[in-house]
Amino acid sequence: AGATTTAVVSSLNPSQLGQTVTFSATVTGANPTGSVQFLDGGASIGSATLSGAVATLSISSLTAGTHPITAVYAGDANNATSTSPAVVQTVNATVIPPPAGPIAPIPTLSGWVMIMLSIFLGVSGMSLWRRRQR
Repeated sequence: AGATTTAVVSSLNPSQLGQTVTFSATVTGANPTGSVQFLDGGASIGSATLSGAVATLSISSLTAGTHPITAVYAGDANNATSTSPAVVQTVNATVIPPPAGPIAPIPTLSGWVMIMLSIFLGVSGMSLWRRRQR
């Protein structure tokens, strides 16, 4: 079997938590056929069949953080196996956007209510003061 090389690229790097990212692996060799396994570190995240020397895998379940993604070509009768260098996929935690539209104002008392409250507190305070003076 002849030598092959495998390269992997990401469609969206960095991505947000929950976004779909498509990894594409390209295998060079003598018309390679077969499948490619995609790994996150050493853990399999899926596989895909080569079509025109390219295999693609779409995934939306990557957790927040960094992920070293590699593609491993399984080989065929004419082509040897090969593993791509890692692509470090960064997945950012989802940022919650601020609410749309204007922010609701803080409730306040009207001017007349403030005047009436001031008068009431003033009269009440004077009453208490007079009682203590006696």
